[in-house]
Amino acid sequence: MNIKFKVSGMHCNSCVMLIKGELEDLPGVSSIELDFKSGQGSVNIDTDLTTPDKVVTAVSDLGYKIELGEKDNG
Repeated sequence: MNIKFKVSGMHCNSCVMLIKGELEDLPGVSSIELDFKSGQGSVNIDTDLTTPDKVVTAVSDLGYKIELGEKDNG
């Protein structure tokens, strides 16, 4: 499943690297794209191993606000 999201509160590439590192630790995450300037991102997950809610929790626990967008099961 591909999930699009928007993250508020990122200021630099270090923020991007921190979030990517946290998401990479989740089982079933295969691809992460994130741009700190726009706050836009996407992540591919295997829903047998993780859920969109776990993505939200991982980012929120770092102190960022995340809003989920489109989900594509393709």
